Amino acid sequence: MIETRPAEATTTRAAMPSAVAYIDDEHAIVVKNLPDASIGVIDIPCRKPEDLSYLVRIVDEIGPRRRVAILGPDRLRLELEREYVTLYRRPDLLVDVEESDGETAAHLIDRLEELSS
Repeated sequence: MIETRPAEATTTRAAMPSAVAYIDDEHAIVVKNLPDASIGVIDIPCRKPEDLSYLVRIVDEIGPRRRVAILGPDRLRLELEREYVTLYRRPDLLVDVEESDGETAAHLIDRLEELSS
């Protein structure tokens, strides 16, 4: 499901497209800047935690960004980080990678706004 939320129009947002992703065994939430200066929120359900296509789908939703923060329990967070670096070959894009439990879309939007400023 993709939702959008209007964002404050700033030149920084357009210049620094960023994303914040949270992953756990049940789902992932990706929050990212969209080209129209709004914020996209995507909730991706996990069908089976051992299914690696789940990670690929999340990385596809994040897409190429100038800054990426990945949150979640250690094991899945590290797997998602590795998948992102494998695809884009840019570990320097990962500016925040930290352990976290039970993030909400609202908190991720706040983190995205911090990254984009």
